Amino acid sequence: KQLKILLKESNTNYENGVDFHRKEAHRFDQLRKLFTSLIANGELNFRRNGNNQEVEEEQDAKQKWNAHLQTQYNVYIDQLCDSIKHGNKYALRSMCGIIAVSCCQQHQKPQQPQEMRIRRVDVNLVHRMVDALSCVQEDNVASEMAKMAAAEFANPYVDGKYFVMKSIKRCSVEVYDLMQSKKEDVTVVADNLTTLLLLVDSIAPNQAHLDSNLSLLIPSSDSANNAD
Repeated sequence: KQLKILLKESNTNYENGVDFHRKEAHRFDQLRKLFTSLIANGELNFRRNGNNQEVEEEQDAKQKWNAHLQTQYNVYIDQLCDSIKHGNKYALRSMCGIIAVSCCQQHQKPQQPQEMRIRRVDVNLVHRMVDALSCVQEDNVASEMAKMAAAEFANPYVDGKYFVMKSIKRCSVEVYDLMQSKKEDVTVVADNLTTLLLLVDSIAPNQAHLDSNLSLLIPSSDSANNAD
């Protein structure tokens, strides 16, 4: 019920002034804390366990609840991205926070020990963030947002750098396709992607192997090899 109330957008007019933005920042942060708690206690997870022919009623109920929570989670991500596009730093900070706890756990079985599981940053979430950053229209705001993303998310962590760079590449391909089709002007998007790319530090050779001191998530030894 609390999720539903918090997810209900009071007003998406971002010209409403300081009071509106203060309330939005608080709302986004409360949602981040709620989803972090749901992820931590296992109610919301992003595992892909493959097909299971025999699903017990209790397990089926858990899966339906998890699917419901994922729907609410996706609404939250959509709201954050929309706010980022309008140049709101508080939305970017909440996005960075939720990405850090929303690890993607793939091709694992529930009975596997924790150290056997593949845990890594969800590249699709990072792509959503980079795509939103590329759409900020005002030059000075876009530059400040890019600096914040680089300083607080990408540069401190090896996997943060890697997935931001990967997302910039993906967005650049999309921009190139739009330029070739001449369907819309993508100058602002291209400039914003270039600005972000120049702010992200390169990965040093001694950082090639992910470790817990340099990563957002503590990876398994196979994490890098299994990254898309």
